[in-house]
Amino acid sequence: MLYIQGMQYIKMLIIIVIMIVLIIFGISNTQEYVLSFLNYQLMTPLQMWILLIVFFVAGMIPIFFIGLPEKAAFFRTTRSLRGRIRTIEKELESLDLSIKT
Repeated sequence: MLYIQGMQYIKMLIIIVIMIVLIIFGISNTQEYVLSFLNYQLMTPLQMWILLIVFFVAGMIPIFFIGLPEKAAFFRTTRSLRGRIRTIEKELESLDLSIKT
């Protein structure tokens, strides 16, 4: 158990360090870039930190949509289990009342 908690702290520390490095990288590179892909060119020069944010958000959108079915299934399962817990608690209360009387 202690090992798992230690690994969670190490993982969070690594994430924080990576985020700090990305922020410093984006802030340090303030010169403007022109994007080009095949024959398409984005003529509006953009700074690196804007590009980092745009590509980060563009990468998070598919991840969000891929995770939606799993989250929905988890929500449905949790809701049904909470309902079962409520019915079992009511049954226990009725049994306690019948035993006391």
